[in-house]
Amino acid sequence: LHVTYNRKFMMLSDTGSNGFYRCPVSKGLIVTSCAATAGVAMAGLGSIGVASGTVVHPTDALRLLTSQFASEHVRDCIMSSVVLYTFRVFERRFGSRKFANALFSSAVLSACFHIGTLAFCRSRGIQLQLASGPYPFVFSLLIPFLFDVPSTRSAAVPLFTTKTFIYLLATNLVVSQGIGSLVCSIAGLVSIVVEDIVSASWNDFKLVALSLLQADCCMHYVASVYIEDCSDVR
Repeated sequence: LHVTYNRKFMMLSDTGSNGFYRCPVSKGLIVTSCAATAGVAMAGLGSIGVASGTVVHPTDALRLLTSQFASEHVRDCIMSSVVLYTFRVFERRFGSRKFANALFSSAVLSACFHIGTLAFCRSRGIQLQLASGPYPFVFSLLIPFLFDVPSTRSAAVPLFTTKTFIYLLATNLVVSQGIGSLVCSIAGLVSIVVEDIVSASWNDFKLVALSLLQADCCMHYVASVYIEDCSDVR
C-alpha cells in the first residue's frame, strides 16, 4: 500500500466490525481462492505451480496467473483465507479501489519475480516447482500488518498477542510446500517493498516538479512586474 509506512495515515486497529462489511475486494479474493482450490481438487489436477522446466511455454503465463489463487492443499487454502480475512482492515482504511490496486501491483511484481527466478533456475539446470496459492496477496500485506497494526496481549494466553496466530499461519504457509512456497513468500515480501520504493520515488518526483513549476511562475511574475515598472518610468 502506497502509504503503508507513513504513520500519520496508519496505526490501524486489529479489531473492528465482523464480516465483510465494506470489504468487497477481500470477500471476492477469498471466495475466488476457495472456489479455485475446490475446482483444482475436484479435477484432480494436483500441483498447478509452474516449474523451471516449462517456463518457456506461452501457456505458462496463464498458469502462473491462476496459480496465484488456487492452493494445492485445502489446509493451505484455509490458512491463507484466515490471514486474508484478517487483512480486510486495510481495505476498510484505504478503500476498495486503492486496496485492489495494491493487490494487483503485488500480483504483477510477484509474477515478474517468479519468471526471473524460474528463468535463472532453468539456465543453471536447477529444478524448481513454484507453490500455488495466494502468496502474493498474503505476504505483500504481512509487512504493513507487522508494523502498522497494533497488537494487544491475550488475557487467556499472556505470552501471545492478538497477532501471533497470524504469524504462525504465515510461517506454516512459508514451509508448506518446501522451496517453492519459500520462493513465493519472498516474492510477496519483495513486491510490497518495491512498490513502496517506487511510490516514494514518484511522490518525490512530483514534489520536485511542483517546486520547479512554482519557482518558474514566480520568476515570470517578477519579470512581468519589472517590465511593467520599466515601462512606467519611460
